[in-house]
Amino acid sequence: APTGLVASGEWFAAVVQPAASLTSQRENGWVSERLFHRAYARGVFFNVGAQVGAEENRWGQSPRGALFISGNAMPAPAFSLRTDTAITLPWWLRYAGRFRATAFLADLGAAQVPPHARLAGWQASIQPWARFELGVAVTVQTGGNGGPKATFLERVVDFFPVIDALAPQHADLQISNKLAGGNLRLRFPELSGADFYYELQIDDFDGRRAFGARGAFRA
Repeated sequence: APTGLVASGEWFAAVVQPAASLTSQRENGWVSERLFHRAYARGVFFNVGAQVGAEENRWGQSPRGALFISGNAMPAPAFSLRTDTAITLPWWLRYAGRFRATAFLADLGAAQVPPHARLAGWQASIQPWARFELGVAVTVQTGGNGGPKATFLERVVDFFPVIDALAPQHADLQISNKLAGGNLRLRFPELSGADFYYELQIDDFDGRRAFGARGAFRA
């Protein structure tokens, strides 16, 4: 799996990593595989990084088993936007500390059910203290050939669980599979670099279900 890189200053880079394998199996003989493990182009404009293509990613605090995106599966072709370096938010929000954010939209391919479903996600984190980092993340599988129909506005609302929960609709949007949660990390560099981290992931959570369950209990 050789890796090739072309770059122009600090604002543009393109990476390609083709991979090939030849495996012997007892019943099926030799099996070969050829693919592009990584192939993407990235540009930076005014501290906003824009990237298109397939690139390895990991979302979460765990270096081995991150909950949202672990790095175990093949990277999917995607378009992403992110802060290139941490920024300080304006006004009183500056007290939240250094801020980072990233968002992406990927195509999961023909083998996914439904075919060519989209995987979208966003993640934001703050670092109010040099030792402490706090983040939230959302990933949504939506759309695809034969998937539930929805308007563009409904998909945008569904992308933000808080807005979805407060929307004046009579029922939950049944158009996606959504994961939402957060993570934190507390660092102790003087203790041989010890770290404490926590990750939480909730599948299809909606605050209205808690009220519905309470009403059923009273009845």
